[in-house]
Amino acid sequence: MALRIKYKRAIDSYMLKQTETMGANQLIHNLWDIWGSDAPTRREIGNYLQTHPNYEKMSCGQYMWVQR
Repeated sequence: MALRIKYKRAIDSYMLKQTETMGANQLIHNLWDIWGSDAPTRREIGNYLQTHPNYEKMSCGQYMWVQR
């Protein structure tokens, strides 16, 4: 299942402000106030981070927004 647009926008706007790497677990934890119990799965977030061209994998499961 693909990640919904509202989740993609929330992840992108949050990651643009970050200076450290993040993984799916950290994103769910940090954006819980926005999503609540309707949060996407770790797999959905991980797939999105892997396939988006502006996210670069820094270490195992950790991604950072890189301007291209």
